[in-house]
Amino acid sequence: MDSRHLFALSEIDGRDQAGPRKDLLRIGVLALAVRLVVLLALAWRNPAGLANGDTAGYWTLAENLRLRRIFSRATEPPFAPDAFRTPGYPAFLWPLQGLGLGMAGVAAIQILISLAVLVLTYGLVKKLLGRREARIACLLVAFDPMSVLYAVTVAPEVLVTALLLGAVALASLRGNVPGAFLAGIVSGLSALVKPMALYLAPWLSALCLLDARQPLRERSRKAGLLLLAAALTLFPWFFRNWRVYGVWHFTSIQGYNLLYYNAAVLEAARTGRPISEVQDELSAELEQRVESAGLRNELRDALAMERLAREKIFAHPVRYGLLHLRGIPTSLLDPGRIEWARVFGFANPHWGFLEVLSAAPQRNLVRFLRELPALQLGLMLCYFLALLAVSGLACVGMWRLCVQGARTGSSHAPVWLLGALVYQLLIVGPIGGARFRVPMWPFVAALAAAGIPRRWQREGS
Repeated sequence: MDSRHLFALSEIDGRDQAGPRKDLLRIGVLALAVRLVVLLALAWRNPAGLANGDTAGYWTLAENLRLRRIFSRATEPPFAPDAFRTPGYPAFLWPLQGLGLGMAGVAAIQILISLAVLVLTYGLVKKLLGRREARIACLLVAFDPMSVLYAVTVAPEVLVTALLLGAVALASLRGNVPGAFLAGIVSGLSALVKPMALYLAPWLSALCLLDARQPLRERSRKAGLLLLAAALTLFPWFFRNWRVYGVWHFTSIQGYNLLYYNAAVLEAARTGRPISEVQDELSAELEQRVESAGLRNELRDALAMERLAREKIFAHPVRYGLLHLRGIPTSLLDPGRIEWARVFGFANPHWGFLEVLSAAPQRNLVRFLRELPALQLGLMLCYFLALLAVSGLACVGMWRLCVQGARTGSSHAPVWLLGALVYQLLIVGPIGGARFRVPMWPFVAALAAAGIPRRWQREGS
């Protein structure tokens, strides 16, 4: 091969590398500008908008870790140990508090993490689908309102999104056994940040086995190493809980959510009663059980919650299955009433949207919507229509990738993109919501990019 051919090849390779960098730079600068504008506006006009209902608990946990080396949500002695939250996000806040950063400073750091989410989204989608799809998916993540709002909210959503993307990207590397081990570590860290990722490692191991690009023996090695790494990462927290509570369990929030949300929604829908009334009844029944059981602590009570919730759910499995499926469109399409109200300071009805949907008659739903401020209702409607369009394109993209995989025998793209999305949709259950969509949005965006007809897409430069 002569020097002219070598020069031509190197020039093509340089263009191939410069193109993605140019895409990321353009999108990243715009995304950074949008996030900084939102952060500055909130810090100046509405500092309370930087926090949600979970922020105070996380902040206190981080303060107690930093000042007292104890994991507790208590604000005064005796600082009882806590198992409701997991240590990942408080450990993230700990050094930032030590540097003297307030909530606005933490939000600024999270903006940088949200830019890393864009890089991870672009890299994963480019590897699985191509540059055009990567650019579109990155744009959808960069300017999604909930992704922007949670980038500046002191809450774990943006951090767990980055970790989930990292775990999927590492696990999907072809023939990369060390990458699978790292994927296990990252999936374990994501569970420590947010318990919804607790079963991510087994799920990714199953996806490794389904990825037919390499021999079964190699796939099995990857799956096993991924599970081992995740187990090693999670073991210290399980061991701590066993030492403190005498129970080998991850967190008490699992039992709480299963009883007071999953089972409560089922009972409210089945009996036609308000969910608050059902929750009070479940609390009374739980109290009777744990009192008769004797020895009590936070995790033992959580196990009792899980047992009671499973009894209620297994008594009506079909009804619950339908409610669980309802959470899928809710998670994908919820326009985020709570988030819009928090950021803009809108006055909303005191009764919850969940209660309206679960038990209230249709006329109450109409009244509920009429009580919302006109600006908020308009924002929610526009966002809902955009979510509907993107979700529709994601369904088209899902179908196209599956058909293409069946024709070519190359099924790795739908395995990883669809697999990661399905995991999150199943975990959320019947309680869908806009904040649950933040970690799954990069995968929705990738599938939507695959669903856009090629003639709609501008040729890459």
